[in-house]
Amino acid sequence: MIAARSITLHRGARRVLGDVSLELRPGELTVAVGPNGAGKSTLLKILAGSLAPSEGSVFYGGRNVATLSAAALARQRAVLSQSLSLSFPFTVREVAELALHDLAPASRHAISSRALEDVGLNGFADRQFQQLSGGEQQRGHLARVLSQLALQSEPQFLFLDEPTSSLDVRHQVEVLATVRRRISPGFGAFVVLHDLNLAAAVADRILILQDGRVMAHGAPGSVMQAELLSSVYGIAMITSEQAGRTVFHPDSSKLEGRTA
Repeated sequence: MIAARSITLHRGARRVLGDVSLELRPGELTVAVGPNGAGKSTLLKILAGSLAPSEGSVFYGGRNVATLSAAALARQRAVLSQSLSLSFPFTVREVAELALHDLAPASRHAISSRALEDVGLNGFADRQFQQLSGGEQQRGHLARVLSQLALQSEPQFLFLDEPTSSLDVRHQVEVLATVRRRISPGFGAFVVLHDLNLAAAVADRILILQDGRVMAHGAPGSVMQAELLSSVYGIAMITSEQAGRTVFHPDSSKLEGRTA
């Protein structure tokens, strides 16, 4: 389990996060939502151990993350950041195998092949990574972090910051379905998303942030309420039922110049 206790982060006089406490458990997919500047990506970095808070602590299985080496962290969690770039002429398979250099070639090939198949790039292994589209590169980096976790002992956690930002609708669904399939008693995930409907569809728990504070944290059905979302996003939100699922969207009648 990963536990955050009273996390606060200041940047100069500005408070980015304030007194955030939560637990991430294996077997659960937690999705963080909220408007731009709410502190979602910053919280992800702190939970992943790549950014130290101004106050509070993060614990991995009872051990303060500040005491763990980079190698120890890499054995327990993998992180897919929002902004990624690659300057070297690697193939797609070579990118998927970046964390597997200590393994024999046959083992590297087996692990990377599974990861590339999971993200829909099994036919791209020998292509130059830089020749892929933005969305394909995003999926290639997802294959890389999935390969990294294939080496590790349980429990494992995957941190994804806007993993669907460069993807079309089909691949958004497929990437999140890939993460969803990996959730197990020894595997958990923390994902930052902007799409409220995707979040509600895949999450076991949803964390709603506003101005660096936790506004709600719980099962989608209990926290995804139109009144709360309207307050958090500063725009009237309404719900409707489609195919047996509650769908969230802005009230289009409130748009300037729009008539009912």
